[in-house]
Amino acid sequence: MHALLKQAVELHQQGQFDSAKQLYQAILLDEPLHFDALHLLGVIAAQTQQFAEAIGFIQQALHIRPDNAIALNNLGCAQKSLQHYSDALVSFDLAIQYAPNYHDPHKNRGEVLHRLQRLDEAKTSYEFALTLDPNNADTHSNLGSVLQGMMRTQDALKCYRQAIALNPHHLEAHSNNGTSYLALNDTEQALNYFDHAIRLAPNFPEVYFYKSLALLLSGDLAQGLSLYETRWHIGDLKGKLNAFPAPLWRGEPLQGKTIYLYNEQGHGDLIQFARFIESLRNFGAKVLLQIPASLFEVFRSLNGVDQLLVEGEVVPRFDFHCPVMSLAHVLKTELATIPRFDRYLKSDVNRREAWQSILGNKTKPRVGLVWSGRAAHQNDHNRSLRFAMLETLLSPQYEFICLQKEVRELDQIDLDRHGQVRQVAIRDYADTAALIDLMDLVISVDTSVAHLSGALGKETFLLLPYSPDWRWLLSRDDSPWYPSLRLVRQSASRDWTGVIDRLKPMLDKWNLKWNLNQ
Repeated sequence: MHALLKQAVELHQQGQFDSAKQLYQAILLDEPLHFDALHLLGVIAAQTQQFAEAIGFIQQALHIRPDNAIALNNLGCAQKSLQHYSDALVSFDLAIQYAPNYHDPHKNRGEVLHRLQRLDEAKTSYEFALTLDPNNADTHSNLGSVLQGMMRTQDALKCYRQAIALNPHHLEAHSNNGTSYLALNDTEQALNYFDHAIRLAPNFPEVYFYKSLALLLSGDLAQGLSLYETRWHIGDLKGKLNAFPAPLWRGEPLQGKTIYLYNEQGHGDLIQFARFIESLRNFGAKVLLQIPASLFEVFRSLNGVDQLLVEGEVVPRFDFHCPVMSLAHVLKTELATIPRFDRYLKSDVNRREAWQSILGNKTKPRVGLVWSGRAAHQNDHNRSLRFAMLETLLSPQYEFICLQKEVRELDQIDLDRHGQVRQVAIRDYADTAALIDLMDLVISVDTSVAHLSGALGKETFLLLPYSPDWRWLLSRDDSPWYPSLRLVRQSASRDWTGVIDRLKPMLDKWNLKWNLNQ
């Protein structure tokens, strides 16, 4: 039997999984409780992406040897692959309990904690793993990712450099280096590392996507928008373009054709790229647009749409489909050719009248405020700030209106204490649009409200983090997307104080102009 196991292991190591699997199964026919055969069948199942099957085999093996750290680590890896993170942590903790100096479960535990955004704990796991195996390039790279998530970019870069020194062909270290330089707004260095990663792995779509962000941030829309299409090959979007009964529109003639447009990202993205839809009507197309119900009333004012549908409604027959965010690419958009409208959305007159009656007569300039977005947004820690930071702006010479539908608990305490910002019961985007039209100025962080304000043509001061979303570009205080926006950028990471200090004289200057125009 030992000879048969040896033969099976040799085939397994050679990648001949089917043959090895047959031999492991033959061993189990004679000895059903053979630990190695059960464990290694689980390993093969994991290597062939059959993670549920892998868990079953490894758990059977662990009934025989519950203290086997290697099997526990492999069980945790299979659970991690299925996103069973709580179970995976239990498995890795047990592996560490039985083999405290075994590097792999410490590293893998760090990966799970990282995915759960428990960054401090992930950092501790990675650092301990490196005390056990200081030459592990993967662990250095993973630690760098955690440090980047903690906004410790320079420390992250040191980790990536160490990973590359240990393994010059380490794909993720080169790619992560690029994303760190992107966070520093150094698009040239970022592109160098992304290109190096692409040379190492030409078929790795994530790197092309990251490269697209660097190109777009630098203003190269032609190349950037083209590579931005690689988003359809990664993450939750992977394969979704193939789920339609008609072909993807790639620029074919649309005269007499019906095209179905749909949203795939956030509300702000949809508002921003909706400007391209009118072009399709000019090409002779019948345009179907499906959007979230929360935006339906606002989008009824959008030109170029023949039929507006709510997500979940049955879509009539169409000849082509295209995500709204891909229109800019198909239309070969560059900075100079972005459709620039003073406004391309309108608020509902009845909503405006209703809100006007609620707000009452205006005795001083009205300023709408948005200081935070959705807490669940992946970049919320970067784009939102505490209400308390705005308090120095709250002069009694203005009437401030909160344009946020939701206010966080800590901010609500400060808001109630200060008492100078009026809160109103906003139900949907149609309410927000009507309120924006009743403001004289909007001050907002980077949320969908800022996009809506720009699309309505309202003068807006947009507060941006040091590392902004690509659409706001770099080193400019205006936007090619919205003529009515002024951009107020952080000069250093997390430096909202500096932003507020620059905003004060801007607001005073704006107030002087507003009073002169009355």
